[in-house]
Amino acid sequence: MGPRALQSHLPKRLQSHKDASLSRRLSAGLLCSASLSIAWHSWQAPGRAFAAINIGPGGVLPDGRRRDAHAEEVSMCTEEGLLWQFPSLIYRRRLRENDDEVRALNEDIAVNFRRLMVRDEDGKKWSSEHYAGGYTSYFSLPALQKWVPPITQLEEWVNPHVEEFRKRARLAETRPLFMTDCWANVMGDGTTHAFHQHNRSTISGTYYVETPEGCSGLRFEDPRLDRTVAAQRRDCIECPAASGYVILFESWQRHTVPINRAAGGERIGVSFNYHWRYEEPSKIKLEGPEPARAAD
Repeated sequence: MGPRALQSHLPKRLQSHKDASLSRRLSAGLLCSASLSIAWHSWQAPGRAFAAINIGPGGVLPDGRRRDAHAEEVSMCTEEGLLWQFPSLIYRRRLRENDDEVRALNEDIAVNFRRLMVRDEDGKKWSSEHYAGGYTSYFSLPALQKWVPPITQLEEWVNPHVEEFRKRARLAETRPLFMTDCWANVMGDGTTHAFHQHNRSTISGTYYVETPEGCSGLRFEDPRLDRTVAAQRRDCIECPAASGYVILFESWQRHTVPINRAAGGERIGVSFNYHWRYEEPSKIKLEGPEPARAAD
């Protein structure tokens, strides 16, 4: 039985949940949202026995390889007491210490994004159908760092944060990570973004440009939910959106932006992915003057 056929017979354990238990945490640096547990559960369904499955006890990974095909990297743990192992790391820090640099960058980004909101016809069309009350360039202009000057500057300043997070998350250093995708997210009152993951990426993140009072934060879900056999709590944490801050996380981490309730302005952010590959940017021809830095 192949992995897809097996999946169709798995118990539907995730169809009902109690209300999410939400813990709001305001802190700088790395947040350990949850510990990952990995287990193999033997089970039987009426008339079906799954004692012999020819995919290995570790299952098949997204790249199609068996988990057992990867060599084990073992670290000895001799500590006593409560051990923090396999944490889900979330990184939250201010982009730059210099307030003037951050303010100037944010003004530039806001000017350019509001131009895109007028001129990006494909993005406007997609957003009107799927992103009510907001605008995103993800499906029209997904590589802004390659041609929008302030986003190029943002990439340069984000890179050291990505490298620090990569080291703390113990991700492979086989070759440099590149910003492969970067897009605009502008959320008006009532705009939301459902739970999702970023496929074909390693590290994902968001930088906040404008965050009016009452705007939504970035909410993360405990990744153990589909593996637990205990009481099925759906724990989440929410990192507040704050202008000038960057949040990084591993791309498999499920996250959402709850309904935005900031009536005093638009919540503007820059989202991006990093991976060990490079993609050619998409471009549109802007009419009129080239995007310029906002006046001080």
